[in-house]
Formats: sequence, C-alpha cells, structure tokens
Amino acid sequence: MIAFIGLDPQVRAKIMGTFPVLVSSHGSDGGPNSMTYKILIVEDQLLIALHIEDAVMALGHDVVGIAANSQDAMKYAQDCEIALVDVQLQDGITGPTIGAALAQSGATVLFMTANPDLLGEGVPGTLGVISKPIFDLELVGAIQFAADLRSGGDALAPERFKRFEN
Repeated sequence: MIAFIGLDPQVRAKIMGTFPVLVSSHGSDGGPNSMTYKILIVEDQLLIALHIEDAVMALGHDVVGIAANSQDAMKYAQDCEIALVDVQLQDGITGPTIGAALAQSGATVLFMTANPDLLGEGVPGTLGVISKPIFDLELVGAIQFAADLRSGGDALAPERFKRFEN
C-alpha cells in the first residue's frame, strides 16, 4: 500500500484500474467556468483514501491532505474548502466532531461512511451523508455535488445521498 503514496494519480489509476482523468466544468483548465477546490479527505483506510484522492484529482481539484484521525484532520482545517469525512476513524467515532468543526471553520462537509446511523438526524452545518460502499460514479457525483453547492451553482445529489436538515 505504501508504494502508491506519491505515485502519479494517472499511473496509480492504471495500476488499480480506477479513475481516468475526467473532463469537468470544475477542472483546472483555466477556462471561464473552471473552479478548483482544496479538498480534505478524512479516512483511516489507506486504499479507500487513495481511491477518493484519485477521484478528487480526476475532477481537477486539489487534495490538501489525507487524515486518519481527528488530530491530523484539524491540522488541515484552515486549508480546506471541502471535506469528505468518514465517521469511524483511528481514534474512534470522531468524524461527527471533525465534520462540525470543519463546517464551523467554513468548509463544505460531506460524510462518506458505512455507519450513517451514527450521524442521527445530522451534524449542524454539514451537507449530509452517503453510505459506503460507494460506487465510482457515486463518488464522483458526491464530490461534484459538494463542489457545485460550494460554488453556488445547481447541484444534483447522488441517488443514495441523505441531505441533513440544518
């Protein structure tokens, strides 16, 4: 697993059979509609985090960091605009607290977890949750949804996304 860290995302995608470079209105092509975001991935499973990283980069956004626990996540709080947060991390069920803190600092927060019931009726200031396992198109759709909402544009939520009433 460690051998993939720092490997070019396109090369890693070929090895792992994941995302090719996608064409997106949010890409970093410099066009009038280009809008890239700094995205934090809060996920303690390395292969899942790398898979999410590939999707983020394929959509033309920047990954500011991958955090596996609350301490690491909060190091990136001021640098991220969008956060994709798991609930159960290395230091326990800290995802909801992390998500609330990131939202309070101005980030758009979307939960991706196999444990959506642990979020109850939602976390104040956050968008909502999509349940794992997440299929590739759902992952891309979830990232695009968060980016579209962040930019103030029209946003189409993935089918299995549960929006919180905040």
